[in-house]
Amino acid sequence: MKNADEGDDNPFEKKKRKKTSKAWSEFKEVTHPDGSKKVECIHCKHQLGIIKSGATTHLLRHLKVCIQ
Repeated sequence: MKNADEGDDNPFEKKKRKKTSKAWSEFKEVTHPDGSKKVECIHCKHQLGIIKSGATTHLLRHLKVCIQ
């Protein structure tokens, strides 16, 4: 019998962590027609790649030079 916490998901799949960086409040995720995912600056609409490791240094660096 399954617990209420268990879903139909793959039990070997990693859990997604909450995005805690302040950079994520300044960007939104965009999916292109070819299936690639990018993030878009909400100020200047510039698109940057998403790094699989979850690093946000490039996003924070963009915010320093972005015209807000």
